[in-house]
Amino acid sequence: MVSLRGAADQVLSERAELERLWSQRLERAAQNADRARRSHHLAEPENRLVVRPGADRKEIIRAVVDKIVVTVLGTSEQVKVTIVWTGER
Repeated sequence: MVSLRGAADQVLSERAELERLWSQRLERAAQNADRARRSHHLAEPENRLVVRPGADRKEIIRAVVDKIVVTVLGTSEQVKVTIVWTGER
């Protein structure tokens, strides 16, 4: 039988692993957004929507979103999401 302490440790361990995975995803998303932003700014203005063949909504969004902040509310599974648009301060 699993002890209460052991179960709590397992939950904490799983939560830490999920935190690590989400942190990595956020870091990759930030890198991709930064790459898209640089490509967008390097392109001639008349070509900005077609920087790469097959430009889609995701690429356009990456060019206009500066950052996304995800805040965990207390110890719950609920989060607050804040989107900061490029040029917004």
